[in-house]
Amino acid sequence: MSRAIILSFSALLTLILASLLSPSATFANKYYIDCAGGADSNNGTSSSTPWKHAPGMTGFSGTYKHAAGDQIIFKGGVTCPVSYFPMTIASGGTSGNNDYYGVDQTWYSGDAWTRPLFDMNYATVTNSNYGGVPVFINTSYVTIDNIEVAHMIINAGVSGNSGSITASASSTNILVEHCYIHDWRAGSSQSSYGSSDPGSGGISFLNGNSAPSASLVADSNTIGPGQGGDGTTDWCFGTGIWQGSAVTNNAITNACDLVHGSPTVLAGNTFAWGNQPWVSLNHNNVFWGAENPFGTSYIYNNIFIGPFAAQYEGIFPHPCWGGGNSVVYIFDNIIQGTQQIPIQPDDSNCAAGNSSGVYIFNNTAHGGAVVMVDNRGGPYLNFLTLQNNHFISGDSYPYNGWYQGNVTNFTYDSSNVQNQTTAAANAQGYTLANNWAPTSSSGITVGHGTNLTSLCTGGTIDNLCKDRLGNARPTSGAWDAGAYEWGTSSANAPNPPTSLTASVQ
Repeated sequence: MSRAIILSFSALLTLILASLLSPSATFANKYYIDCAGGADSNNGTSSSTPWKHAPGMTGFSGTYKHAAGDQIIFKGGVTCPVSYFPMTIASGGTSGNNDYYGVDQTWYSGDAWTRPLFDMNYATVTNSNYGGVPVFINTSYVTIDNIEVAHMIINAGVSGNSGSITASASSTNILVEHCYIHDWRAGSSQSSYGSSDPGSGGISFLNGNSAPSASLVADSNTIGPGQGGDGTTDWCFGTGIWQGSAVTNNAITNACDLVHGSPTVLAGNTFAWGNQPWVSLNHNNVFWGAENPFGTSYIYNNIFIGPFAAQYEGIFPHPCWGGGNSVVYIFDNIIQGTQQIPIQPDDSNCAAGNSSGVYIFNNTAHGGAVVMVDNRGGPYLNFLTLQNNHFISGDSYPYNGWYQGNVTNFTYDSSNVQNQTTAAANAQGYTLANNWAPTSSSGITVGHGTNLTSLCTGGTIDNLCKDRLGNARPTSGAWDAGAYEWGTSSANAPNPPTSLTASVQ
């Protein structure tokens, strides 16, 4: 054998060894979990030889060696009982290669696929990390998909803000999607909780204050209802989503705080059905937060379906919370039936000379046409700008218009912020039945808005140059006020549901 051939073979062998020893050479695997018919003595690598427990579940006795990008597949239509929990996910994937805990919709028990159910059966889950958490993610780069989690109990005295699915205070790059989380319940008396924060019940990202860099995303989940300690939904209890970087396209019902925290993006969500809190000290807001200390937050294209209980507020942003200097854009939202304040920017924690502020553009709010800055005695928000909004006051509501508290720089142009009573709006074709969209070119909102095209400079803010249905707003000439731009598609806006009920898809 010639020296050249030997060198060539040696170089090839070196390359092969290097590739085998590199992290990318640790190949991910797919493992199957059947909580009813599996056995941990199986190898778990096929649907015909599934494990009974997933790695990290209480009672798992199988042999598992983690690799980044592993897929843990739960059999559809099968219930995993409370004795299998908590499930602690301690190892994750890598950038662009999340570990996956979810489903294969071709593998199920029953006549048709339904989500696998993690059923807590209203029993207290013992967990050294944030007591009572059924699914605890204590790592990064993990996706949870299409899992149903039900009947969690939230006792007084456990670590607060703990959801049915909770990511730890150090977790990043977590995606929870298409899950159905519902019917969590208070497990102690009202007086035993004693906190303004009702904890969670749905999804909790404990690293949420690190947004946006943490990449903690809740997308397309169905969450709620929560229950009071009496086991009924006559009360609200808990939080739908706690913190997170992006909260998008979720449907959330009957939590005291439907979303609480600092998402950089809150978009495309449907919020409904608010009742009085089981614990009287609890917050009671559809959205409480937007305290992103890193810069800018965007709240747009959400729909709030009332009537909500009297204590409920709609969008309640805190741009200075935690000493931050945040800017919040609120646009293209539909807010129905709040009995208090649809949008209430808050100046708590503002420092002298702060640059924080709120832009409120092109929203349609019914049931109380008030935008209010909460006066805490100063310092105040640096700016508040109201343009192109459509306020429809409930006939019994004492205010028809807006209220300005103290703010350093206030921009308001009455020519492009339209105020109407409900009766006047109905007479022009703006009705609950068509979700307050204009039905003719003569409506008060049509052609009565300021053109804000110059603000659409790239990225998320470009959504401002569309209405809530995706219709482009004109690049020149007047915009419409409110969440709709008049046109054939906006004239046929979808009707809101008369009720919102979580169901397995």
